Amino acid sequence: MTSHNLRVVHIFNSSVISGPEILVVPSLAKLDIDCTVVWLTEERLRQSQDVAGYSAHFGLSTKALSVRRRFDLRAIRELGEFLRSIAPDIVHAHDVKASLYALLARKWVPKAKLVSTHHGVRGRSGFVARAYERIYSHCILPRFDLSLTVCGSDKEILERIPRLRGRVQVHWNGIDSPLENEKEGENPSSQQQAVRERIRLSWGIPLSPESLVVGIVGRLAAEKRIDFALSVFEILVRRNPKLPVTFVIVGTGPLRNALERKVVELDLTRQVSFLGYREKFGGEIAGLDVLLSLSRAEGLPINVLEAGYARVPVVCTRIDGLADLFPSDAGFPALEPEASSEVLASELAKLLVSRESRIAIGDSFHDRVKACFSGDAWRSRLYSLYLEVVRSEMRVR
Repeated sequence: MTSHNLRVVHIFNSSVISGPEILVVPSLAKLDIDCTVVWLTEERLRQSQDVAGYSAHFGLSTKALSVRRRFDLRAIRELGEFLRSIAPDIVHAHDVKASLYALLARKWVPKAKLVSTHHGVRGRSGFVARAYERIYSHCILPRFDLSLTVCGSDKEILERIPRLRGRVQVHWNGIDSPLENEKEGENPSSQQQAVRERIRLSWGIPLSPESLVVGIVGRLAAEKRIDFALSVFEILVRRNPKLPVTFVIVGTGPLRNALERKVVELDLTRQVSFLGYREKFGGEIAGLDVLLSLSRAEGLPINVLEAGYARVPVVCTRIDGLADLFPSDAGFPALEPEASSEVLASELAKLLVSRESRIAIGDSFHDRVKACFSGDAWRSRLYSLYLEVVRSEMRVR
């Protein structure tokens, strides 16, 4: 990547390290720019992590600003004064609150261009979240110089807003390989088989060498449709009683107890295990035979990209970013959003009974992720977008 004297500030409103932070922060350290990360940390939240330490760990210049209430004028002023002290070319905010604060702090750095990444247009649930989404998309983003989305369908939705037409760009999520010991040139099937047993032992659940493992990864919340995934799995087990298959659920969230009750109701207690939150599951995803992703709405999920690096095939519904990742003409087992549980169970069974199909699809998926959704692709695209916006004379007042 050609060096350029470009100074960029990234702003996150977060007291925990989750999807957007995990995606963006490590890659910024590999981007050939002068980059500073600002964290707006919410004092009112009970759960918090050392977010400043997270970005500092990657060698990034870091600033943490405490936010005492939902709308904190003092924090906005502190942000503005900090931005003025370093005079960035670009202020890049992530999602709603960070973008609002960046917009209000702009008067301290009037020459800086404003960029916002929307990490999932359709992923808001609940009245309050949907209200924030409307404010963000209709009142905040139109005043930015550039808005980014993580998938094509989000771009289409935002560009229905007249003031955003022609001013939204797609910036697909992309990650570096999470596999610590991936060796180029070595037979990938041998590599996967070699680490599979070690990974499964670390999960602490009884699995025989013949066991087939289907996994679902994500927050245990309504939009992830894990209850629907359990219904798919129940049909699979009922139709294929001799198939040695186990279903693992990775993640935490408000629906944990309800999902455990559903497992009992469906008589799946012997086949389903809850692994809880696992900090670096991307490095363990090779322990799966198939990943299942059936969310109602997605940006472009990191765990699916991690499955690509691990050559693990994915059965999913083709929505939002998954439609970009699995185009309909590419031969991947991605079904339309309205696919029934019976159809999904059949598609899942086809993969589980055919190791050859799993290997072929996994290899093809791996090649697609490396070509289009890698960390290098993410960084190259972002760098190009930055150069375009700093060279542009467009400015929204």
